[in-house]
Amino acid sequence: METREQIIEKVRQYLVEVLEPPRPELSGFAACPFVKSERISDRIMYEILDGKSSFVDLVKQFDKSKYTTAIFVQALAPGEAMTQEEGSEYQQFLNAVLKQNGLGKYKNICFNPEQRQNVDGFCPRSLAPYFIVNVAPRKDLARAHKALMKTGYFSNFPKEYREYLNLE
Repeated sequence: METREQIIEKVRQYLVEVLEPPRPELSGFAACPFVKSERISDRIMYEILDGKSSFVDLVKQFDKSKYTTAIFVQALAPGEAMTQEEGSEYQQFLNAVLKQNGLGKYKNICFNPEQRQNVDGFCPRSLAPYFIVNVAPRKDLARAHKALMKTGYFSNFPKEYREYLNLE
């Protein structure tokens, strides 16, 4: 069984090797153009959603911290996975939980290794080492999205993926 430190290290490695490098499929942008600055300035909170603390408790802890984004690894039983559809439903459920608990200023985005949407064959979420729940302020995500919309970041996204992201 992996230790907490081993799990967090795999997540950091995923950030560095998959989400941070510029990609030709994304018009030369990184899959997540903003994560590198967050990581190198130590503004990411890392935790495991393993039932020891609830999602709401961890987000409240994040809310009171110095961190600007949180990455929670969803613990699953060995061999268990969430389908792409289950992952999307779980993301919607967690966003509803945030709102119901007075934490609606935050939004989560899930990275599911079972996700198959891709841009010219590149599917960064499918390369995640675990099912990851990223929590960040809605205003920061909206600002990042608006900035990316002014670039060629989404130009190679197929229509189905653009629809999935509500870009169409």
